[in-house]
Amino acid sequence: MTIEDVLEVKDVRVTRGDIRAGQHWSPYGCPIALAVSRAYPDYAVGVSRISIQLSQLGEYQWRADLPNECQQFIRDFDYGKEVAPISFQLKMEPYHRS
Repeated sequence: MTIEDVLEVKDVRVTRGDIRAGQHWSPYGCPIALAVSRAYPDYAVGVSRISIQLSQLGEYQWRADLPNECQQFIRDFDYGKEVAPISFQLKMEPYHRS
């Protein structure tokens, strides 16, 4: 995967399979992380309540803010509420430490 590939806007689909396989309270195994992993197969994906990070060799390299609907999806999923498949667009940016 090239840098240009990472920087492209990606359409991400969280499927029913992602929801079934997803792990509650897991930044690496939640349904959104599973879906994003398909879009960026060369990277480890970590999801927080507000953003997504991609890393290689243990170093964060790329990040993106999560859309509001994804933030709500994560809250609902983690607290055991029923969630439905969702789609969203993701645009990664270089990760800069503050």
